[in-house]
Amino acid sequence: MWWIAIASAEIVLLSSAVEKQDAKSYEEQCQSVLNDSGYIVRKSRFYISGQGYRVRIAVEGADTIDDAHAALTLLDTVPLEFVIAIDGKEQIQTPPKIEETPQKIEPVSERIEITPNIKPKESKRKRNRLVPTVDDVLLHSKDAHQLIVKDWSTTNQESFIFYRKRPQEGSLIHHRFYKAESALRLDITIQKGEGMNSTTVLPDEGEAWVSTDEKNVSRNAIRTRELLERFSSTNILSIPYNIGQDIEKGSHWAAMSTVEEVDDTWRLQNYEQQGIVSVDFYQQTWLVASMIVQDGDQQMEYEFLDYRPVNGIGLIPHVIQIYAGGQLIEEIQIEDLDVSNIPEESIFKAKTSN
Repeated sequence: MWWIAIASAEIVLLSSAVEKQDAKSYEEQCQSVLNDSGYIVRKSRFYISGQGYRVRIAVEGADTIDDAHAALTLLDTVPLEFVIAIDGKEQIQTPPKIEETPQKIEPVSERIEITPNIKPKESKRKRNRLVPTVDDVLLHSKDAHQLIVKDWSTTNQESFIFYRKRPQEGSLIHHRFYKAESALRLDITIQKGEGMNSTTVLPDEGEAWVSTDEKNVSRNAIRTRELLERFSSTNILSIPYNIGQDIEKGSHWAAMSTVEEVDDTWRLQNYEQQGIVSVDFYQQTWLVASMIVQDGDQQMEYEFLDYRPVNGIGLIPHVIQIYAGGQLIEEIQIEDLDVSNIPEESIFKAKTSN
């Protein structure tokens, strides 16, 4: 996120939601329009579950709401609707009622004429950003991820609810994973595609069991634990969870040779052609934004979007997109992650509970 300060408030321009393939093009249009008018801006885009991507524009050097409105008028040429957000809260914009008389129309024309004069002061314009070294980016990113994992790794309880979508299969599956010490439970609901709804439970003691619409079946506890732990938050979010430790101990990171500024991220690239060949970290938080892995002839790309705070952990991506050969093969949307409250004890015992 990139924000501008007006007094004690933070003000940005937020666009309406668009498709992913259009978001980058609109970002570039916004920056071009504002830069041509003398503004220095920082732009980014973020994902809103169920809506699409929104473009965020921060204009440096604007000190008042009037300045923000002045920048807003310049974006009329971009096919997006923008609102002003103060401290993250969108402002309801109610244009003043204008009578259809020359006296009322004239002030509007005057305001448009003076807009080019409302520019950021030179002293407040953003200077060229200093590109960090590879070691700087890796150090900051390692620290940022390990700070989150410090508390995350010690929790023995969680309620983790997420959707998994596989476009090529046409499937949409809702998962509800619960953990309380050694007890585990997974509820699966098939919302689209083939499959059967099920509940799998591993209690503190005794054998595990699986319940479907047709029957209840006992399962081996050890094998069931291995299966259920694949659906925990630390496994589904394994890349942001493990990347800090991997940077600290993984020798392959030494092959990262270049740093490039791409939108609101720092991109590290590998001079080798296998393994992690490219990884992006968000400039403000140093958290992982995307990663490209080359394994033989297969290229996989992972994108981590819509970071939000989770109580007891910190910022966690709530949308993960996985691409193979440039095609989206899986998308995970996190509905809720709660590590602060212990799940009800009864859900690990009653075979008929759903």
